Amino acid sequence: MIENGTGFFNRPLYGGNTAFRVDAGDKPEFVLYLPGRGGNLRFGLRSAEGVKWLQDAKDIVARYRPGEMLYEISDPMLGDSGVVHLEAVAMSRQEGLLVRVEADGIGPGVVLLWAYGGVNGERGRRDGDIGTENVPI
Repeated sequence: MIENGTGFFNRPLYGGNTAFRVDAGDKPEFVLYLPGRGGNLRFGLRSAEGVKWLQDAKDIVARYRPGEMLYEISDPMLGDSGVVHLEAVAMSRQEGLLVRVEADGIGPGVVLLWAYGGVNGERGRRDGDIGTENVPI
């Protein structure tokens, strides 16, 4: 368990027996490796207070399991008792990522946002070895 860690893309999520992987980390942002860059996926919140990426939330607890990352995210934007639970799992029978997001106790008017982009197929440094890329990717 990591509380308010600073690492991005330091936990690989492998699915089946292929070169595909998802790089996750202490912060809830994901990079798909196909091999070659398959894009970034990130999540955010929007409310009357503004917009915030989940990776910038006040408190993030990250738990790693083989092939899976679990996050508990809290922030004043969610209200006093609001928590977002995010679970990311690499698929095992085909190449892909499954993400489930649930919220408990959030204030009214909070909306979940997501953004995905940056697919370019570049192989990166050392053919995409984890920890060798510049952040942000």
